[in-house]
Amino acid sequence: TPSARRGPAFAIDTPRVVQDPAIALHLVGATDRTYGVTLDGSPRPRVTTDGAGVVTFELALALGRNTICALAATSGASRPEARNCIDIGYVPAP
Repeated sequence: TPSARRGPAFAIDTPRVVQDPAIALHLVGATDRTYGVTLDGSPRPRVTTDGAGVVTFELALALGRNTICALAATSGASRPEARNCIDIGYVPAP
């Protein structure tokens, strides 16, 4: 049984609807830890937190709903406790 450790979490002020397809996301987790990232189920480059346990990374969103997940371990990504997901809607300005 592994010991408990801090998993990845998106910053509380992450917008849920944006008007620009490019978004900078802030992820908080354990210090100096690498996490997997998926966008609508497709893997994206992994991200690594700094000494404060924070990393900022950019994604290009598709029109409509986008599901972004941070994965604590890619081998167990299907387990709910190994991932943290958010939905962000991209709706262009009229």
